[in-house]
Amino acid sequence: MTKIDLKQVCSMILSKLGFSDETLSSLIDKWRCFVEECEEGYQWNFSEYKNEIRVRYLIQNLMDDEKLSKGEEFKEVFAEIEKLDQRFKALLQPNIVIDKGDGWWDKSVLNKAGYDYCQYMYDVYGVIVENVDEK
Repeated sequence: MTKIDLKQVCSMILSKLGFSDETLSSLIDKWRCFVEECEEGYQWNFSEYKNEIRVRYLIQNLMDDEKLSKGEEFKEVFAEIEKLDQRFKALLQPNIVIDKGDGWWDKSVLNKAGYDYCQYMYDVYGVIVENVDEK
């Protein structure tokens, strides 16, 4: 399969999911920005957090595609995603899983965040998150 064909496969998958304006590259950029934002202490509410983290679900749909996962030109890209995933996992509270979500990224709780996220986690799940706004 050629490079062009694999890009078409990406496009078809994203279109089916309702994200035809996105590309694998744009999704990785968004995932990277989200991870960086979380490293500094996520400053938005939980609803916004869930909206932004959906990018990882879209990436997973591409990674799960058999044609793409076997594509030689995607090996480096998938390795980059794995590095970002490891950075994000380092930001999560160990052994705490919430009940809603599409994957590990969705069911986890940050170690630190802004007031709105912290308050939501405490009110809904009884989970204490370090409030970066109180420093």
